Amino acid sequence: MKLKKLTIYSPDIEILEEINKEAIPECERNSFKDLMNTGAAVLGIYEEGPVGFMAIREYKDILYLAYLAVNSALRSKGIGGNALKELC
Repeated sequence: MKLKKLTIYSPDIEILEEINKEAIPECERNSFKDLMNTGAAVLGIYEEGPVGFMAIREYKDILYLAYLAVNSALRSKGIGGNALKELC
């Protein structure tokens, strides 16, 4: 598993935005562009390809995990937990 910092120009951004739309309720969801424009880092979660993402905000020595989402077909397989371990 790898975590990769994304930009709005990352090649997998559309795939990960689809996971965002599927996983996060509309009333709570922000686009990656909006997240990045307000200072959040968006990290893609990769196994053999993109499988999810997390959005984090940093303040001094604190990391705030705003979002963590995994492709619905791949949930309950430890991907989210492994991504959190990798982040730490």
